[in-house]
Amino acid sequence: GRHKSLSKKKIVERMEALDNPELVGGFVYHDVKTDDTRLTLANILSSAAGGARTINYTEVTSWHQESEYSEVYVLDKLSGIKYVTKGKVLIICGGPWSDIIENRGMDFEGEANLRLTRGTHILLKPRPGSNPCLIQNNDGRPIFIIPHLDYDLAGTTDIDYSGHPDDVKPTIEEVEYII
Repeated sequence: GRHKSLSKKKIVERMEALDNPELVGGFVYHDVKTDDTRLTLANILSSAAGGARTINYTEVTSWHQESEYSEVYVLDKLSGIKYVTKGKVLIICGGPWSDIIENRGMDFEGEANLRLTRGTHILLKPRPGSNPCLIQNNDGRPIFIIPHLDYDLAGTTDIDYSGHPDDVKPTIEEVEYII
């Protein structure tokens, strides 16, 4: 359904822990929760059904553009086998690794140019009557608290990051900020 605004009284009825003098009201959203794994799998299966070759647990070691197709050199991270795959269209779905993958090949039309951020999330014991919740901190940044499996998932810190995506780790300061 659509989101709607609620008075302070209605918000506190739903979540007593939010009762404080600074609370003015809130909103109810119905689209704050998804199962990322199932969504990703659905996209992969849909692409494969449409004729795409999909691969997983792989690393792009290099790639280049021929006149009619892209040629991608891939390392299977599970078996250690290296192979080449070709296609008329190359879609890099590398998330924070997109710039790294781009640098392993020739220039292509456009650039990834990502602004990387590091977002810490922590799992907490679930709150009674646990509903998704958004709280705005004094610095203006939001903290989401979303029921996830048998816990509440709380975050995010969303801090600019310039390191390698494989090296991301939460800091004590970020965890304390969320708590």
